Amino acid sequence: MSPATDAQLPTSLAVAVMVVFGAVVWLPVFGAASLGVASHNALWYFAAYPLMIAAAFLISRWHRGRPWLLAAAMVFASYVTALVFVPGTGNLLPFELVIMAVLTVLPALAAKWGAKYWGSSQHANVGG
Repeated sequence: MSPATDAQLPTSLAVAVMVVFGAVVWLPVFGAASLGVASHNALWYFAAYPLMIAAAFLISRWHRGRPWLLAAAMVFASYVTALVFVPGTGNLLPFELVIMAVLTVLPALAAKWGAKYWGSSQHANVGG
């Protein structure tokens, strides 16, 4: 394995990337919702959330530790963005926080599986 493929992001940088992605994932949702394609909620669950799961898998290529932290940072950043920009979000704050914690499970599993995938010897030199 070459040193280029062993390069790992520091935890703080990986978390920052996931926080930014969790917030930015709302941009296409807002755009499509403003065109009347669907509601914010439907677009988030059917478009943005799967993108977040894929992002968790991909970020594990460069940061293999603490998949739960990366997933939680991304999902809760997305929630904070919704609190600011989506009307009606936060009305049931404790319940919504529990739902966001549950929604953190799939991205955390994707990051964990990604770390195993990218760490395997057959995929170690991909992109390196």
